[in-house]
Amino acid sequence: MKRATLFLLITSIISWACNAEEIDQRQAFSLKKPAKQWISMLGDKNERIRTAAILALEENGSDVVPELLEALGTENEQGRHEILVVLYDLGPKAKEAVPTLTGIAGDAKETKCNRFLAMRTLQRIGTDARAAVPSLVGLVKDQKQPECIRVQAAKALREIGPPSPAAAESIVAVLKDKDDCNCVRVLCAKLLRELGPECKDALPTLLVILKNKEECRGLRISAAKTIGHMGPDAREALPALIEILKDETEPHSIRILSAKAIGHMGSDAKTAIPSLSSVSVGQDKLFKKAVQKALEEIREAQV
Repeated sequence: MKRATLFLLITSIISWACNAEEIDQRQAFSLKKPAKQWISMLGDKNERIRTAAILALEENGSDVVPELLEALGTENEQGRHEILVVLYDLGPKAKEAVPTLTGIAGDAKETKCNRFLAMRTLQRIGTDARAAVPSLVGLVKDQKQPECIRVQAAKALREIGPPSPAAAESIVAVLKDKDDCNCVRVLCAKLLRELGPECKDALPTLLVILKNKEECRGLRISAAKTIGHMGPDAREALPALIEILKDETEPHSIRILSAKAIGHMGSDAKTAIPSLSSVSVGQDKLFKKAVQKALEEIREAQV
Protein backbone atom coordinates (compact mmCIF):
# COMPACT_ATOMS: atom_id res chain seq x y z
CA MET A 1 0.00 0.00 0.00
CA LYS A 2 2.78 2.39 0.96
CA ARG A 3 4.66 1.60 -2.26
CA ALA A 4 1.55 2.29 -4.38
CA THR A 5 0.98 5.59 -2.57
CA LEU A 6 4.64 6.58 -3.04
CA PHE A 7 4.49 5.68 -6.77
CA LEU A 8 1.38 7.83 -7.27
CA LEU A 9 3.01 10.73 -5.42
CA ILE A 10 6.18 10.59 -7.55
CA THR A 11 4.12 10.32 -10.77
CA SER A 12 2.07 13.37 -9.78
CA ILE A 13 5.19 15.43 -9.03
CA ILE A 14 6.80 14.51 -12.39
CA SER A 15 3.57 15.31 -14.26
CA TRP A 16 3.24 18.65 -12.46
CA ALA A 17 6.87 19.55 -13.25
CA CYS A 18 6.47 18.72 -16.94
CA ASN A 19 3.23 20.68 -17.22
CA ALA A 20 4.78 23.63 -15.40
CA GLU A 21 7.72 23.64 -17.81
CA GLU A 22 5.38 23.51 -20.85
CA ILE A 23 3.33 26.38 -19.41
CA ASP A 24 6.52 28.38 -18.82
CA GLN A 25 7.54 27.75 -22.43
CA ARG A 26 4.15 28.85 -23.79
CA GLN A 27 4.19 31.92 -21.58
CA ALA A 28 7.72 32.77 -22.69
CA PHE A 29 6.75 32.40 -26.32
CA SER A 30 3.64 34.56 -25.87
CA LEU A 31 5.65 37.46 -24.44
CA LYS A 32 6.61 40.27 -26.81
CA LYS A 33 10.38 40.47 -26.65
CA PRO A 34 12.88 42.38 -28.81
CA ALA A 35 14.66 40.22 -31.39
CA LYS A 36 17.98 40.68 -29.59
CA GLN A 37 16.53 39.17 -26.44
CA TRP A 38 15.27 36.12 -28.32
CA ILE A 39 18.67 35.80 -30.01
CA SER A 40 20.44 35.84 -26.65
CA MET A 41 18.24 32.91 -25.59
CA LEU A 42 19.56 30.77 -28.47
CA GLY A 43 22.67 30.01 -26.45
CA ASP A 44 20.72 28.85 -23.38
CA LYS A 45 21.46 25.38 -22.00
CA ASN A 46 17.74 24.65 -21.77
CA GLU A 47 16.55 23.11 -25.05
CA ARG A 48 12.96 24.26 -24.50
CA ILE A 49 14.06 27.86 -24.15
CA ARG A 50 16.15 27.59 -27.32
CA THR A 51 13.20 26.08 -29.19
CA ALA A 52 10.88 28.88 -28.05
CA ALA A 53 13.44 31.45 -29.21
CA ILE A 54 13.81 29.77 -32.62
CA LEU A 55 10.02 29.74 -33.13
CA ALA A 56 9.70 33.37 -32.08
CA LEU A 57 12.50 34.51 -34.42
CA GLU A 58 10.99 32.60 -37.34
CA GLU A 59 7.78 34.57 -36.83
CA ASN A 60 9.74 37.75 -37.58
CA GLY A 61 10.73 36.52 -41.04
CA SER A 62 13.32 38.46 -43.04
CA ASP A 63 13.13 41.44 -40.62
CA VAL A 64 15.25 39.59 -38.07
CA VAL A 65 18.04 38.54 -40.48
CA PRO A 66 20.30 41.62 -39.95
CA GLU A 67 20.28 41.11 -36.18
CA LEU A 68 20.93 37.38 -36.56
CA LEU A 69 23.95 38.11 -38.74
CA GLU A 70 25.25 40.67 -36.28
CA ALA A 71 24.93 38.18 -33.42
CA LEU A 72 26.85 35.44 -35.27
CA GLY A 73 30.14 36.97 -34.19
CA THR A 74 29.19 37.39 -30.53
CA GLU A 75 27.20 34.28 -29.57
CA ASN A 76 28.68 31.17 -27.97
CA GLU A 77 29.08 27.99 -30.02
CA GLN A 78 25.58 26.75 -29.20
CA GLY A 79 24.01 30.13 -29.96
CA ARG A 80 25.93 30.43 -33.22
CA HIS A 81 24.67 27.05 -34.39
CA GLU A 82 21.07 27.90 -33.47
CA ILE A 83 21.31 31.16 -35.44
CA LEU A 84 22.22 29.09 -38.49
CA VAL A 85 19.23 26.85 -37.74
CA VAL A 86 16.94 29.91 -37.77
CA LEU A 87 18.43 31.10 -41.07
CA TYR A 88 17.89 27.63 -42.53
CA ASP A 89 14.26 27.61 -41.38
CA LEU A 90 13.73 31.05 -42.93
CA GLY A 91 14.91 29.69 -46.28
CA PRO A 92 14.40 32.21 -49.14
CA LYS A 93 13.60 34.92 -46.57
CA ALA A 94 17.25 34.74 -45.48
CA LYS A 95 18.69 35.79 -48.86
CA GLU A 96 20.38 38.78 -47.21
CA ALA A 97 22.59 36.24 -45.42
CA VAL A 98 24.08 34.78 -48.63
CA PRO A 99 27.53 36.46 -48.29
CA THR A 100 27.85 35.39 -44.64
CA LEU A 101 26.65 31.85 -45.35
CA THR A 102 29.09 31.59 -48.25
CA GLY A 103 31.93 32.57 -45.94
CA ILE A 104 30.93 30.00 -43.32
CA ALA A 105 30.62 27.25 -45.95
CA GLY A 106 34.16 27.87 -47.13
CA ASP A 107 35.77 28.35 -43.71
CA ALA A 108 37.81 25.27 -42.78
CA LYS A 109 37.97 26.50 -39.16
CA GLU A 110 34.18 26.21 -38.83
CA THR A 111 32.64 22.97 -37.60
CA LYS A 112 31.54 20.58 -40.35
CA CYS A 113 28.02 20.80 -38.96
CA ASN A 114 27.89 24.60 -39.35
CA ARG A 115 29.44 24.50 -42.82
CA PHE A 116 26.96 21.83 -43.88
CA LEU A 117 24.05 23.85 -42.46
CA ALA A 118 25.24 27.01 -44.23
CA MET A 119 25.28 25.19 -47.58
CA ARG A 120 21.89 23.63 -46.91
CA THR A 121 20.55 27.14 -46.31
CA LEU A 122 22.07 28.39 -49.57
CA GLN A 123 20.41 25.42 -51.23
CA ARG A 124 17.03 26.44 -49.77
CA ILE A 125 17.48 30.07 -50.80
CA GLY A 126 17.85 28.86 -54.39
CA THR A 127 18.43 31.22 -57.31
CA ASP A 128 18.86 34.21 -55.00
CA ALA A 129 22.08 32.56 -53.79
CA ARG A 130 23.83 32.67 -57.18
CA ALA A 131 26.56 34.87 -55.71
CA ALA A 132 27.72 31.78 -53.81
CA VAL A 133 28.30 29.72 -56.99
CA PRO A 134 32.05 30.47 -57.45
CA SER A 135 32.79 29.56 -53.83
CA LEU A 136 30.71 26.37 -54.00
CA VAL A 137 32.39 25.30 -57.24
CA GLY A 138 35.73 25.87 -55.51
CA LEU A 139 34.67 23.54 -52.69
CA VAL A 140 33.60 20.85 -55.16
CA LYS A 141 37.01 21.03 -56.87
CA ASP A 142 39.08 21.06 -53.68
CA GLN A 143 40.09 17.48 -52.89
CA LYS A 144 41.47 18.60 -49.52
CA GLN A 145 37.93 19.32 -48.36
CA PRO A 146 36.00 16.61 -46.47
CA GLU A 147 33.92 14.48 -48.82
CA CYS A 148 30.66 15.44 -47.08
CA ILE A 149 31.42 19.15 -47.68
CA ARG A 150 32.17 18.61 -51.38
CA VAL A 151 29.03 16.51 -51.85
CA GLN A 152 26.83 19.09 -50.13
CA ALA A 153 28.39 21.90 -52.18
CA ALA A 154 27.47 20.03 -55.36
CA LYS A 155 23.92 19.44 -54.09
CA ALA A 156 23.55 23.14 -53.28
CA LEU A 157 24.73 24.09 -56.77
CA ARG A 158 21.99 21.94 -58.32
CA GLU A 159 19.28 23.86 -56.43
CA ILE A 160 20.76 27.31 -56.96
CA GLY A 161 20.58 26.91 -60.73
CA PRO A 162 22.50 25.80 -63.81
CA PRO A 163 26.25 26.48 -63.55
CA SER A 164 27.77 29.11 -65.83
CA PRO A 165 30.03 27.97 -68.72
CA ALA A 166 33.07 28.95 -66.63
CA ALA A 167 31.83 26.89 -63.68
CA ALA A 168 31.04 24.00 -66.03
CA GLU A 169 34.72 23.81 -67.03
CA SER A 170 35.71 23.29 -63.40
CA ILE A 171 33.03 20.64 -62.98
CA VAL A 172 34.26 18.78 -66.07
CA ALA A 173 37.78 18.84 -64.61
CA VAL A 174 36.48 17.00 -61.52
CA LEU A 175 34.70 14.48 -63.75
CA LYS A 176 37.93 13.73 -65.64
CA ASP A 177 39.87 12.84 -62.51
CA LYS A 178 39.57 9.07 -62.06
CA ASP A 179 41.23 9.29 -58.65
CA ASP A 180 38.59 11.64 -57.29
CA CYS A 181 35.64 10.61 -55.13
CA ASN A 182 32.95 8.86 -57.21
CA CYS A 183 30.14 10.44 -55.17
CA VAL A 184 31.40 13.89 -56.12
CA ARG A 185 31.91 12.90 -59.76
CA VAL A 186 28.35 11.53 -60.00
CA LEU A 187 26.97 14.82 -58.69
CA CYS A 188 29.14 16.74 -61.16
CA ALA A 189 27.58 14.78 -64.01
CA LYS A 190 24.14 15.65 -62.62
CA LEU A 191 25.15 19.32 -62.43
CA LEU A 192 26.07 19.30 -66.11
CA ARG A 193 22.68 17.76 -66.84
CA GLU A 194 21.07 20.96 -65.59
CA LEU A 195 22.68 22.77 -68.51
CA GLY A 196 21.04 20.47 -71.07
CA PRO A 197 22.30 21.08 -74.62
CA GLU A 198 24.64 23.81 -73.34
CA CYS A 199 26.88 21.20 -71.73
CA LYS A 200 27.86 19.65 -75.09
CA ASP A 201 31.51 20.66 -74.50
CA ALA A 202 31.53 18.01 -71.78
CA LEU A 203 30.45 15.28 -74.22
CA PRO A 204 33.97 13.84 -74.83
CA THR A 205 34.55 13.45 -71.09
CA LEU A 206 31.12 11.92 -70.54
CA LEU A 207 31.71 9.46 -73.40
CA VAL A 208 35.04 8.33 -71.96
CA ILE A 209 33.30 7.59 -68.65
CA LEU A 210 30.35 5.84 -70.28
CA LYS A 211 32.54 3.56 -72.42
CA ASN A 212 34.86 2.60 -69.55
CA LYS A 213 33.49 -0.57 -67.96
CA GLU A 214 35.90 -0.20 -65.07
CA GLU A 215 34.25 3.02 -63.95
CA CYS A 216 31.71 3.00 -61.12
CA ARG A 217 28.31 1.95 -62.50
CA GLY A 218 26.58 4.86 -60.80
CA LEU A 219 28.94 7.27 -62.57
CA ARG A 220 28.36 5.59 -65.93
CA ILE A 221 24.59 5.81 -65.38
CA SER A 222 24.85 9.50 -64.54
CA ALA A 223 27.00 10.09 -67.65
CA ALA A 224 24.46 8.26 -69.86
CA LYS A 225 21.59 10.32 -68.47
CA THR A 226 23.49 13.57 -69.05
CA ILE A 227 24.26 12.56 -72.66
CA GLY A 228 20.56 11.79 -73.12
CA HIS A 229 19.62 15.27 -71.88
CA MET A 230 21.72 16.83 -74.67
CA GLY A 231 19.36 15.49 -77.32
CA PRO A 232 20.51 16.04 -80.92
CA ASP A 233 23.62 17.89 -79.67
CA ALA A 234 24.99 14.52 -78.55
CA ARG A 235 24.95 13.10 -82.11
CA GLU A 236 28.72 12.51 -81.94
CA ALA A 237 28.04 9.92 -79.25
CA LEU A 238 25.77 7.85 -81.53
CA PRO A 239 28.36 5.23 -82.65
CA ALA A 240 29.40 4.56 -79.04
CA LEU A 241 25.78 4.36 -77.89
CA ILE A 242 24.96 1.85 -80.64
CA GLU A 243 27.91 -0.33 -79.58
CA ILE A 244 26.76 -0.28 -75.96
CA LEU A 245 23.19 -1.03 -77.06
CA LYS A 246 24.33 -4.19 -78.87
CA ASP A 247 26.79 -5.33 -76.18
CA GLU A 248 25.04 -8.05 -74.19
CA THR A 249 27.79 -7.96 -71.56
CA GLU A 250 26.83 -4.41 -70.62
CA PRO A 251 24.67 -3.90 -67.49
CA HIS A 252 20.93 -3.79 -68.05
CA SER A 253 20.64 -0.16 -66.90
CA ILE A 254 23.43 1.11 -69.18
CA ARG A 255 21.86 -0.46 -72.29
CA ILE A 256 18.44 0.98 -71.46
CA LEU A 257 19.86 4.48 -70.96
CA SER A 258 21.83 4.20 -74.21
CA ALA A 259 18.61 3.35 -76.07
CA LYS A 260 16.87 6.33 -74.48
CA ALA A 261 19.76 8.66 -75.38
CA ILE A 262 19.59 7.49 -79.00
CA GLY A 263 15.85 8.16 -79.09
CA HIS A 264 16.29 11.69 -77.72
CA MET A 265 18.43 12.55 -80.75
CA GLY A 266 15.38 12.26 -83.00
CA SER A 267 15.99 12.23 -86.73
CA ASP A 268 19.73 12.71 -86.17
CA ALA A 269 19.81 9.10 -84.96
CA LYS A 270 18.18 7.59 -88.09
CA THR A 271 21.33 5.53 -88.79
CA ALA A 272 20.63 3.68 -85.54
CA ILE A 273 17.30 2.30 -86.79
CA PRO A 274 18.79 -0.99 -88.13
CA SER A 275 20.59 -1.63 -84.83
CA LEU A 276 17.51 -0.81 -82.79
CA SER A 277 15.35 -3.03 -84.99
CA SER A 278 17.68 -6.03 -84.83
CA VAL A 279 19.01 -5.88 -81.28
CA SER A 280 18.13 -8.90 -79.16
CA VAL A 281 15.94 -7.86 -76.22
CA GLY A 282 15.19 -11.37 -74.97
CA GLN A 283 12.78 -11.43 -72.02
CA ASP A 284 13.85 -7.99 -70.80
CA LYS A 285 10.61 -5.99 -70.92
CA LEU A 286 12.18 -2.71 -69.81
CA PHE A 287 14.93 -2.91 -72.43
CA LYS A 288 12.37 -3.84 -75.10
CA LYS A 289 10.21 -0.85 -74.11
CA ALA A 290 13.22 1.52 -74.26
CA VAL A 291 14.20 0.25 -77.73
CA GLN A 292 10.64 0.55 -79.08
CA LYS A 293 10.32 4.06 -77.62
CA ALA A 294 13.61 5.11 -79.26
CA LEU A 295 12.40 3.83 -82.66
CA GLU A 296 9.14 5.75 -82.25
CA GLU A 297 10.95 8.99 -81.37
CA ILE A 298 13.28 8.74 -84.37
CA ARG A 299 10.48 7.91 -86.84
CA GLU A 300 8.17 10.62 -85.51
CA ALA A 301 10.97 13.20 -85.87
CA GLN A 302 11.43 12.19 -89.50
CA VAL A 303 7.82 12.97 -90.43
